[in-house]
Amino acid sequence: MRRYSTLLIAFMAVAGLMIASNTQAQKKRMKNYETALRKKMDGKMRAKPGWKCQATLMDSNDREGQDVELLLTMPINDFMEFAPVAALEAAAIPHNFPVVFIFLRDQNTRRVGRIAFSDAEPIAGRYLAGDKDAINEMKDAIIWH
Repeated sequence: MRRYSTLLIAFMAVAGLMIASNTQAQKKRMKNYETALRKKMDGKMRAKPGWKCQATLMDSNDREGQDVELLLTMPINDFMEFAPVAALEAAAIPHNFPVVFIFLRDQNTRRVGRIAFSDAEPIAGRYLAGDKDAINEMKDAIIWH
């Protein structure tokens, strides 16, 4: 009986280490995605003086996984033109964790657009392949609130 107790304790310790290791790896993947997204958005923002983008990952309230939020500061007409490109860029970055939605929020008016990440990924693939119609397709796919 004592032997089984020792084996059970050892098994539980190994399982605990594996879970902790997976959690750390997942956090690293999420941090790498967020860093890549921020760099990409910073590069796009440098083109226009006064434009800013704050990119964050957060736990989704709708499903298991993460939501991407892009908080954009620019004139509203520019925001409406740039938001689909920002969504395409966010969906095009490789990731190995569940992402639920991409939210696009205008800092000045608080206008919000949303698209399911699973809907945005195929459009982003065409965008990366050079399909210019992908931007218009993304404009149509974003749900505005």
